Amino acid sequence: MPVDILSWLNSLAGDRAIQVCHPGAVTCQLTYLQDFFDHLRDHLLECILGVDYTGDVPSFLDGDCDNLIISQNVMYEHQTLHVNYTTYDLHWEQDMINPHTHADIMLLLHETNNLHHPYWYAHVIRIFHVNVQYYGDNRSSNGMQQMNVLFI
Repeated sequence: MPVDILSWLNSLAGDRAIQVCHPGAVTCQLTYLQDFFDHLRDHLLECILGVDYTGDVPSFLDGDCDNLIISQNVMYEHQTLHVNYTTYDLHWEQDMINPHTHADIMLLLHETNNLHHPYWYAHVIRIFHVNVQYYGDNRSSNGMQQMNVLFI
């Protein structure tokens, strides 16, 4: 089902579940409107350009962001996402993420510091895909690409 990104963000304006509260803060901030779209574009650029995740916020130039086109500024909602992976004994397996029945996931933390727990845990609220194309570095990506996005 197609979802206009900006309309969807505006519809979340009164949702307390997405408020960001910092310890000791008197009020909670609603940062999703200004941040979500920027974080989405940064994440998509990281994937398209093959930038390794370092834990730091990526620093893309405005020109890089301008060269990323999200088709019609629309996300498409899905009920499930199937994830293929390789097991410890080199077999291929597949897991299914479903926000209604199997919404809790864990991801390998990419920090090498032994002081941190080795995994991130997340609860998937919604599953989307976006169609994107990147024009930059005197090249064009291979047409429109479908990329999956989890709203956690």
